[in-house]
Amino acid sequence: MDHNDNKKAVKDFQRMALTDFQSSGVVGVGEKIVQEVKAATPIEPEHVEWIMTGKVSIYAYGVVTYEFPGGKGVTEFCYVYDPSTTNFYTYSEGNRAD
Repeated sequence: MDHNDNKKAVKDFQRMALTDFQSSGVVGVGEKIVQEVKAATPIEPEHVEWIMTGKVSIYAYGVVTYEFPGGKGVTEFCYVYDPSTTNFYTYSEGNRAD
């Protein structure tokens, strides 16, 4: 199943404005960075129901900038939550790399 099928209604992916918040670190070959983000307020029970029934979607979006010996790069990533599997899947409209 293509997890983007049910998201075709999203015509214009709105990229969020970047903030001044930055974190830095070094990632070696084969290593991962995991960032935990918490909402400022809890999700209302009605909204949880909307998420679980597919009425609305949750997207996880981020931008990674990096430097390497050959230059610099930027990667944007976007995932959409699938309540039927309780996993996030790549949402291709929000992914881009330079």
